[in-house]
Amino acid sequence: MRIERSLQVCSAALSCIGTVMLGVGEDNYTLVAVSVVVSIASLILCDRLRLVQINNLVSNIASICVLIFAFVLAGSKTSDHRVLIMAELMAHLQFILQFKAKTVRNYWLLALVSFLQAAVAAALETGLAFAVLLTVYLFWALFFLGTFYLYREQLRHAADAAVEGKPSRRKAFVARPASESLLTGASREFSRRMIGLA
Repeated sequence: MRIERSLQVCSAALSCIGTVMLGVGEDNYTLVAVSVVVSIASLILCDRLRLVQINNLVSNIASICVLIFAFVLAGSKTSDHRVLIMAELMAHLQFILQFKAKTVRNYWLLALVSFLQAAVAAALETGLAFAVLLTVYLFWALFFLGTFYLYREQLRHAADAAVEGKPSRRKAFVARPASESLLTGASREFSRRMIGLA
């Protein structure tokens, strides 16, 4: 599915840009470098080749280990440094989530963590370079949300076709008979959604 491939790239890039913004806000360029490497590795190894996909048990154990490590680090720091450690905790949990098999739920979680990282980074940094990154992030987030919507619609229509016993068509997310014009099919789909039948 081409939409799913586009969504994988969008998700990896959105996660990477969110963590880069957080790293720039903290002046932690190690986090920036790790974010780029993890995003590229997860896109290739997990999403494309499907060689490395961690299951729920492994991701839960890794998340608990990262959480314990963050709490141990936070115990010996001042309150200002604790906020930064908790912000980095989001990045590490995102790294774990990037290596899980992508489902609708996991895409939402990746987007949520990325949005939280952008919010924290906005409180830490106010420079011109950050404004440029934030603008790129905004447009990329809108592109991600549009692609994610198309992906969810494609899944929903494939499920509807499977329930009705019809083979699913991969041409478009608005299915129509060959005899109908595009305008008639689109208006019928719009009307059906507006009256609440969808």
